[in-house]
Amino acid sequence: MIKLILIIMLFIILMSLNVARSTSVGINDNGTIVTNNGTLTYGYSTNGLLGIFNFYNGSFYSLRPSYTYGFSLQLNANVNISLNTTLWIQSIARISNIDNTYKIEFLDNVWNVTQQNTTLKGVKGNGNIYNNEYYAYEYPETFVSKTPFTIKEYVYIKNSSHPIIEIYFNFINSTYQSGETLLDKIIVNQMSNNPVFLIGQMGGSAPQTVNSLLEPFVLQFVVAGYSKGSQLLVFKWHASMKLFYLYNNSWYIIPSAYQDSPTDFAGGTTLESVNMLNGINEYFLNNTVIQINGNLNQSALWTPSVKILNSTNYTIELNPPTLWDLTIIGNNFNKSIIGNITNITLIKGKYLVYASLKAGGKTIESFFINLSSNNTTKFNTNYLEQFNSLIYISGFIVMLLIIAIVLRKIKKNL
Repeated sequence: MIKLILIIMLFIILMSLNVARSTSVGINDNGTIVTNNGTLTYGYSTNGLLGIFNFYNGSFYSLRPSYTYGFSLQLNANVNISLNTTLWIQSIARISNIDNTYKIEFLDNVWNVTQQNTTLKGVKGNGNIYNNEYYAYEYPETFVSKTPFTIKEYVYIKNSSHPIIEIYFNFINSTYQSGETLLDKIIVNQMSNNPVFLIGQMGGSAPQTVNSLLEPFVLQFVVAGYSKGSQLLVFKWHASMKLFYLYNNSWYIIPSAYQDSPTDFAGGTTLESVNMLNGINEYFLNNTVIQINGNLNQSALWTPSVKILNSTNYTIELNPPTLWDLTIIGNNFNKSIIGNITNITLIKGKYLVYASLKAGGKTIESFFINLSSNNTTKFNTNYLEQFNSLIYISGFIVMLLIIAIVLRKIKKNL
């Protein structure tokens, strides 16, 4: 018995050493798409986020300093208050397991991530600011449930003279549904023209934040250790999740996602993590991220694509099923659709299909398909921008040559 205890303790110590190489696991949008033609980067903003998590069963343990049979579910996003202030918002559910009965607690945190070691002030809600470092509030009611259950986390930013951040949750099981319940209403005591959540590569339009001109803002809906930077060991796991952003009062699946967050980023990402070996493996199936116990892949969850299924009719499949701008021309047929599109069915014939993947109204990647030849061509705004840049550079070089020739002639005349 003593040997068994020593082996278990040694195993936990060895797993603890893996903290630095671990990350949270779930859906991370860092504004990057890897394609056959290279890497595309994009950035967008929104005033609403929604994460949906379904938990079916699991066996897990959070290491130091939590030391508990529990994990956290976090919806984390950076919000632009002004050019001088960027806050990091966390909507958190903490789930603990006691004899196959689960306790679910809801809380939220706010951090100032404008610069390293920036203090937090001027934030008011149901909670308090601690050590001038972060704001925290915990909902007074604890939910108790058997599996399966569903957790929905909503975060909104409202534009007024002073930004208002509203955080909601919805807890659902086979016998109960809380409805969209207000967790916290946080008022930021600072004037703001257009407070929004920032996602991906914002470039020159980014506010003053650590690495904001070079690195992406990461949107996270992730599973991680219970609290205070703890790492989660997973022995058994079955769950699923989806992540949406709000655009023109409609919810859309984010355009691209990775299982883990990047090493370099602007703003904030969570310190809690999941062990890479005894952890969570993910794959994308039927428009849902499926989670099982296993090794972290550290890869993209899906690659945006447009596919043609050729049978009795043509079926155009768009992946992911999110905000697309689709135009179809041919066979005395002309149709344009902008919105949440999954697939389109056409009778056999000759068509030209133009499909553009959008993020918050911006085009990320475009596809052209000639159904008479069934060829697909991809192009993206980055390549167009690079082409335009080459034109400007060429023009600048020509201008310098002209100036040099003129100066040479002037010098000869002198």
